[in-house]
Amino acid sequence: MKKYEIVNKEMHSIVCKVKGGGRHYRQNIDHIAKGLVPVQTTRGRAEAERDYLNSEYDEGWEIKEVSE
Repeated sequence: MKKYEIVNKEMHSIVCKVKGGGRHYRQNIDHIAKGLVPVQTTRGRAEAERDYLNSEYDEGWEIKEVSE
């Protein structure tokens, strides 16, 4: 199954989560805080999260397929 990440190239950000689940956080792509990992999810969930971030926060969020 393909997995996707949610990124904002303009803000150089990626959506991350606490290892093992939990809340989501927006982090700088080059400086992800200790204990966080990038969210990798299905296309449908990634699109829903992207749409939410674009409408409620900053625009420019998009999904990116993760290479295996």
